[in-house]
Parts: sequence; structure tokens; C-alpha cells
Amino acid sequence: MNIADYLNKDAELFAHVDGVRRETLKDHSNLVMDYFHKLSKHNQLSLDNLLNSITFDGEPLNQEDIHFIRNEFENAILFHDIGKINSEFQRVKMGQRIERSAFNNSNHSLLSALLYLDISEERLTGLSIDIWKKAFLRYIMVIFSYVISRHHTYLTDFNLHDYAQKLNALYLLLLKNEDVLRYYSAKEQLPNMYFLEQNSMDATYYLENENNCISDEDEGTSLYLLAKMLYSCLVTSDFMATYQFFNQNEPQFYFLNKADKKVLLNQFKTSGIYQSVQSYRDNPEHSKLAPINQLRARLFIETEEQLVKHIDRSIYYLEAPTGSGKTVVSVNLALNLLERRNELNKIIYIFPFNTLIEQTKNKLDEWFSVLESRYRIQVVNSVTPIVRVNEMKDRDEKSLSEDVNYDEELLRRQLLQYPVTLTSHVNFFNHLFGTGRESNLGLATLANSVVILDEIQSYRNDIWPEMIKMLNDMSERYNIVLIIMSATLPKLDKLLKTGETFTPLVVNKNDYFLNPIFKDRVRVNFDLLRERKLSIDQLVQEIKRIKEKHGAVRLLVELIKKTSARTLYHELRNVMPDQTIIELTGDDSRYVRSKMIALIQGTKDHPPIRDVIILATQVIEAGVDIDMDIGMKDISLLDSEEQFLGRINRASSKKDSWSYFFDLDASSSIYGKDLRLEKDLRNSDYQKALVSKNFDDFYQLVFQRFAEIRRKRNDDYHHFDQLVNELQFPELAKYLSLINQKTYSLVLNFSIEMNGGKTTGEATWNLFKQLLRDNEISYAEKQVRLSEVSEKLDYFTFSTFKEPQFYDEKIGNMYYVQDGERYVEWDEIIGASKFRPEKYDEDSEGDLL
Repeated sequence: MNIADYLNKDAELFAHVDGVRRETLKDHSNLVMDYFHKLSKHNQLSLDNLLNSITFDGEPLNQEDIHFIRNEFENAILFHDIGKINSEFQRVKMGQRIERSAFNNSNHSLLSALLYLDISEERLTGLSIDIWKKAFLRYIMVIFSYVISRHHTYLTDFNLHDYAQKLNALYLLLLKNEDVLRYYSAKEQLPNMYFLEQNSMDATYYLENENNCISDEDEGTSLYLLAKMLYSCLVTSDFMATYQFFNQNEPQFYFLNKADKKVLLNQFKTSGIYQSVQSYRDNPEHSKLAPINQLRARLFIETEEQLVKHIDRSIYYLEAPTGSGKTVVSVNLALNLLERRNELNKIIYIFPFNTLIEQTKNKLDEWFSVLESRYRIQVVNSVTPIVRVNEMKDRDEKSLSEDVNYDEELLRRQLLQYPVTLTSHVNFFNHLFGTGRESNLGLATLANSVVILDEIQSYRNDIWPEMIKMLNDMSERYNIVLIIMSATLPKLDKLLKTGETFTPLVVNKNDYFLNPIFKDRVRVNFDLLRERKLSIDQLVQEIKRIKEKHGAVRLLVELIKKTSARTLYHELRNVMPDQTIIELTGDDSRYVRSKMIALIQGTKDHPPIRDVIILATQVIEAGVDIDMDIGMKDISLLDSEEQFLGRINRASSKKDSWSYFFDLDASSSIYGKDLRLEKDLRNSDYQKALVSKNFDDFYQLVFQRFAEIRRKRNDDYHHFDQLVNELQFPELAKYLSLINQKTYSLVLNFSIEMNGGKTTGEATWNLFKQLLRDNEISYAEKQVRLSEVSEKLDYFTFSTFKEPQFYDEKIGNMYYVQDGERYVEWDEIIGASKFRPEKYDEDSEGDLL
């Protein structure tokens, strides 16, 4: 269709103005369509899987119906701004010298939705279908119109009745102010608009018959995913077209093409790891690799062979022991998928912790250095700059300068326009289920990607059934290939009501888990669990005993609660004054953690520390890459116990590595109502499961409890399905949120060493405020510079679940404390200041308030 057909031929209508420059409504609409077609071409974006999944009354739609929906999808993008035909918009926003209307409303989004319905009805009327099918297709058009009405804001919980009332109210105003649509060539047909006729096809009709139109949950899911994809394609194409007009520069797409993928795979094959695997593949009987590396090579080869055998699948499982090389295996799998499936064109790596992101990026930078000439491997999270100085070509400056194209860099970040992206699971879920424009910009980009999900068992346990249902549906309908990997992998496909199964890439996992190299890497001891619970004093004595038994070793002690870790830290320092003791908890900043890891693991200038006790919380399980000799752990979740074992003897080079389990604090204080808590290592069956690495039976019991609880509540996912069917966008986003507890950011002023000098929280906070208030620079430059400052500000920022009561300044969710030195304590061992929240809590509750 052509938007010009609906505009008066003699009218000069504009969509944007920039000084003396103006962009016509026709040119903008066509440019948006042009970018949608470019997006579809460069990202090989296809609606086929999505449209073919839509059913009516339980039956697939025929090709004529699908063709109609596809056209209306595109028309919604084409006509998204037709409401700018509003004479008041042209007069007020575009500066047109035209007569003022009594309408007194210059908005255009809801009017665009109304006119889209008017234009689409003509095509729908021409279809030879029954009244129910026509009602169903109309309902889809109404959803599309709703998306149009929200394209400058966020998606709300869709309410058909309320939305119809808004359209009715606008329609009645238009009838009273016909001059508002003086430039709309089809305005004569407005009194007959189908949606607003009072005696037939009004909102009541849809509400009464919606249940006949949508008969099962899959139909509702398909419409939800269709609406989300339209919203993403619309705002993405609109962003790029608007960017071109205001910047007078055509933005580029960054997707790996066939040649890129070949170059990438070839470089990976030149790496030392790949060459070692290849030598084993060629001659396994006479391999010179160490036994553990032979086992890693077998895993590498087997998973690749299984992938090739099942190359057309949507979701794969990669289940392998800690230390078996899952990172390099997953990269090999992703590159093979890119090579063998033409439509796939990017890799997205998802992590539960930001520390893991940085560790993996260093490896990827080495393997994918060939990308540097054209692309960047990008970390996308709240603490990583949009542009890093060392990633800009031919730059010696220590901060951003004029040669950075801020608008393009921000646009790339918003659209996830990186061939290889590393991000957090929270950020990933925000793109999938978020309701705002910026969160949805990346959704269309995620289509045709290989997504590696690391440590999925760390996601909120209570939403596993709904989460895996949506991930499965999105994988199939958006063509997102998922590789789900972990050493303790819940087979979440067993929670699907459809009976679908995902593809395991390890045929017999026991070949690896029960191999002595991994199974006997750490021996476990449950003797301390014979006591009902230990006190802190008893634990101190046990730590002394175990340390004396094993001598000068690296001992890791994990506790559940930060307060217990802090108490134990002070007690141990009193009774073992000559022992090196380090405390590592969630209260430690990224800066402090990096100093700790460098001290423990060693650097090129300093050897690793060999005789140390580290007291840590569960942040150690998957968030810090360290290798310890002996472990002691307060029992919690069974899969957490295995993750903890992964921190001990990672290189499998020590002969006498042990892990001792004890019971100090209640797990529910941290993990809440997680179903995995119903039993723990005090149970002999769970002890056997940990030793034998039989986590499948453990998870099967958890899945059975899901079913039992749902039956008792008599909901069986009905509430969630209802949210999907009724397009309750914010409610769904809230339901699937991975973090359901609000946190606050406490920013403290103290000094740290950085880049050979010292910087303070005060200086960084003031720079942050200055940038926020700077209205002389563009929005894009502000966002890029703010991301650079935010990385430094993170060194002085600490999260708390309680809203701070004692502070000097507040910006949003950030609370700044000038006298921050009061709440930190210098640690001689690591050479950094550590936050002491108990000191802050004392002042917050005392006279300083």
C-alpha cells in the first residue's frame, strides 16, 4: 500500500523538522518501511514461523489469512505516523501556517491507530470468510492498532474495552471537528468505520466473542509474540529512519554475513585449544595431551558431532562437569551453527553474573580478534561503557573525544547491533519481556541468533515452568537457537505441557561426570552434618582443625549469610592472628573483587597466594574464577553444593582435595520458598546424589512438587496463560522478572587507586551529576559519557535491600554519602577499602539521623 493514496494530493505534510530542514510525512513513512525491509533482509527476519503458529479455533490458518495478517503487519509500520495528518499536529509541531481547529489536540499516535483501522477494514471486508474468522482477524488488527498507539511510549496491560472507549471518544471528537482531518483523502467514510458502529461491530462484540476467537493458550502466545515483534520492528525502523533524518547519515546494520562467519570459524580453528582438539581427533590413541585435556577434547568432539546430527533443532542441552571446558565447547557449537545455518548471524552470551562476563570476554577477544577491523565484541550491562577507549582504533586519549560518533554508538547499543554480545540474564529477559521502547529495540535483533544461556539453574525457581514455556515458544517462532549449559542442568523441557524435548549434546553424561578425573577431583566429607547445627564458635574450631590437618593450603569457606561471614571473619582473626584471611561477599565492589582475584590467582608481577583462608558467600559459586585446595560449605541447594565444588581443585592437579559440609544458617533466609530446599545434604539420598552427580533425580522431585502445588492451588498455569492471552504486557514482565526484590544503590565517597593515580567517590559523583545536568551536549553523547562514568562510579556503589535513610544527595535510586570514609575499612592484605554495612546501619539508626 502507499500512504500517498490517503493524503490529499495538494497538501504538504511533514513528519519532522530540524531548523529549516523538513521531512515530509510520505518520505518518513516510506523511509521507515525501507528500514523494516533492510532489517528483514540483513537479519533474515522472517515471520513465517510466527504466522504459521497462529491458529483459529484450534486449526491452522490458511494461506489467504496468513497473507492478510502479514500485509497488515507491514501496513501497521507504514501507517504508524498517519495521525500526523492531524491539522493541529501540523500547526503546533511542524509550524504550518494553517487555521487553528477547535480540536485542540496535537497528538498523533492514537489517531494513527484509528486511521489504520479505517484503512484496514476495506481490505478485511473483501475477504470471503465467515463472521467468526472475520472477528478474529479484526481482533488482530485491533492489536496492531494498539501497538501503533503506543509506539512513542511503552506497552501497557491491554484492555480491549478501555482501548475501544478511547477510540470511540477520539472518533466522536473527530465528527465534531471534521477540519482536523482536512488532509485525509478518505475522511468521507469515517462515519461508517466498522469498529465504532453502535449496532454491530463495537467493542462489546469483541469482548463477548473473544473466547470463541482464541480457543487455547498457543493461540494467545502467538498473538502476544506477534504484538511484541511488531512493536520491536516498528520502533526499530522508526528509530533508524529518524536517526537518518536528524543526523543526515544512514545508519548501518551489523550482522555476520557468510564471509564473516567463515573468517570467524577459521580464526577459531587456529587457536591452540582447537589445534589440540584436532590433534586428538586425528590420532586419539597416541595423543600427547594430559588425561584431563583428552577428556575435554572428547567432550568437544562429541558435542560437535551431536550438533551436526541434529542441526535443525531450536534448543540444545550442554551438560558437563565443572572444569571440562564448557566455554570453549559452547563457542565451537555456536560457530558451527552459524556456519551450517545460513539464517543465523550473531552470538549472544548470557551470564548470571557480571564478573563472569568480563572473564569470558577476555577469552573471546583472543579467539575473535579478527573481528576488530569491522566489529566489536560488546559487553552490554549497566557497568560497562558503551565505548571503551582501548576498543577504539588509533586512539591514545584516556577519555572519549570528538572522533566518537555518539549517535551511532548509542543506536548500536540500543539495537544490540553487535555480532557477538555478552550480557546478563536480567538484561536478556528485559529484551524478551520488557515493555519499554528501548528494551524492545533489541528484540527484532535477537531473531536468528545463537544464544548461550549459562547457569540457568540460578534463575528464579518459582517461575521455571512459565519461563521455559516462553523461551521454547520464542525460540521456535523467532528462530532463536538456545544452548543451555551447566554442570547442574535442570531438564526444564519436562515442565512443558506439550511433551516437547530438547536435544542433549552429551549422549552419556556419566562418561564425563563419573570419570575419576572429574568425579574424584574433590572428595566430600559429611561428618560435620552429624551435629544438628554448628555455632560460630564451633565452626571456628572446625576451621582451625581442618587447616591444621591440611597445612599450608588455600581454604575456601562458604556461608549463606553475609552477617555470618563477617562475624566469622572477626572471630578467626582473633584466634588465628598470623593466618592470612580474606572476606568476599556481595558487599564487595567490583574493584575490590578484582584486587582479591589478582591476589589469590596471582599476576605476572606477583605469584598466587598459597596459604590463605577465604570466607565467602554464594557469590563465589559462579561469579568468581578461582582455584582452591580445600572447601568448607554451609549447606543450601544441592546444585549450589556442586557449583561450590567447582571452585575446588579446578585444574585436577592436586591429590588431596576435600570439601567439608556443615549446617550453620537456615537456607530459607536467602533462597526463600525455593522448592529445592525441601531436602538438603542432611538427607543420605541427597549425599549420594552429590557424590554420584545424579542431579536428574533431584530435579525430577522438584518438578513433581511443581505439579503437586499447582494441583492444590487448582490453577495449573491458568493465571499465567490468562495474562498471555489478554496481552497483559507489564504484568507478564513482572511475572517473569528474574529479580523480584527491590534494591537501592548506596554511593560512598572514599578514595581508591586507579590507573596509577587516586580518584574519589566525590569526584566521580560530581562528574556524574555534571553530565546529567549538561544540556549543551546531545542526548547520545550524554548517554555514552554517562556509561563511561558509571563504570567508575560502580567502584563506589553498593547494593542494599533496605532504602538508605542517612545520605547527603539522592538521584533516582542512588543515595550519595559524602562521609563515605566512615563506612569503609582499609584491608592491608588486599590493599583496598572494604565497605562495612554494619557501620552504616548503626549511624542510620542512631543520632546522626
